[in-house]
Amino acid sequence: MFQTDVSSFPFDVGPVLHPLTDRVEEKQHCLYVANHCVDTQKISVMNKNTTLLNSLQYVHGNQAIFWRHSTNIGSMAEATRWGILGTGQICHDFVAALKMMPETEHKIIAVASRSMQRALAFNYTFDSSIPHSFGSYTEMAKAPEIDIIYIGTIHPGHYDAAMLMMENGKHVLCEKPLSMNAGLVRAMTDKARQKKVLLIEGFWSRFFPIYNHLRGELSSATIGDIGTVIVNFGLAIQDKERLADNALGGGALMDIGCYGVMFSTLVYDERPEKICASGTVSDSGVDRCCFITLYYSKNRRAQLNITADQDLDQTATLYGTQGVIKVPNFWTPEKMETPTKTYECPVPKSSSHEMKHLRSEGFIYEISAVRDCLLKGERECSLMTHEHSHIIMEVMDEVRRQMGVVYKEDVDKGLTMLSN
Repeated sequence: MFQTDVSSFPFDVGPVLHPLTDRVEEKQHCLYVANHCVDTQKISVMNKNTTLLNSLQYVHGNQAIFWRHSTNIGSMAEATRWGILGTGQICHDFVAALKMMPETEHKIIAVASRSMQRALAFNYTFDSSIPHSFGSYTEMAKAPEIDIIYIGTIHPGHYDAAMLMMENGKHVLCEKPLSMNAGLVRAMTDKARQKKVLLIEGFWSRFFPIYNHLRGELSSATIGDIGTVIVNFGLAIQDKERLADNALGGGALMDIGCYGVMFSTLVYDERPEKICASGTVSDSGVDRCCFITLYYSKNRRAQLNITADQDLDQTATLYGTQGVIKVPNFWTPEKMETPTKTYECPVPKSSSHEMKHLRSEGFIYEISAVRDCLLKGERECSLMTHEHSHIIMEVMDEVRRQMGVVYKEDVDKGLTMLSN
């Protein structure tokens, strides 16, 4: 959570009614403010040492207030200690987002690459502020001072890197897609359970405040029974070399289409009963576009229009018996339109680092959720469950099967579901 000290409040917040004790409290009892959202959301109550205390709902204007709780909770939580595996643009933005967070909550301990030169160059980008630079993944896996690894390499490398880290007792936040096929994903979640470590697939969208509101709308059935979901996600990124390279896990489906499958899985929370897919496959053996219809129980469906050839409107639309919900820029949303109100949750901007990608500051929500899981001792995140990771990849496997897209991992690892 993005927090500032109460001394920076632009308004007078007290005296007001304390939402936990029902007592009138003065301004000095209020510790932190979160600027994320203009609507009420459940937040965690923390003291100034960031120890999780309780949860509540309270909003003063468009500022979500964090309160001190009087309960004695014992020893204070230490900062979450991060290792960064990879040195590409996504890793850059993730580190930049980590540096937006309080140092009492998050510390970057190390960066690892297969090349010491790349690790040092990455560290230099951040003024050599990262204590350790490793020229191998094994060094990071063996480092005792690291709690959790963020894996931001290209997806063909996710499986081996995550398995190495978990085997050495490290928690893992791994970029989407979690791996290259459903068999590998299941092996990864099995390993996490065996080693009793936290494993989260990094679909950062799931952690944006707008998705909290979307879950609330779904739970309340405010638009009635949802029968159709339409997701349009298209970016003119066909010139990216990696996207056209089968050996590097290229293709529109794996790169951006997975977001559409993720969204429909969130809405319907089940496996589709039938999948119909078509698309254009390049001479290099990757899909340039794919059009997917997912049929669910009770005559419900999702239409996913995915392309790397042109820009689409990047909107997810839910059609219910009593109305429509629209989520513009659904993979990094700041807004959601419902029949009764419009939610607006602007992503805070970094003042110290320029991001490589659009709204990468939104990593702060995912980062906060990871810390919350660790503080609670959880080994699976309720906002992005292992079961949803399984469903998403099973759907993508079947889409690839129908389009004829095969990766070397489907053969090399011997764990693919494509032949089933």
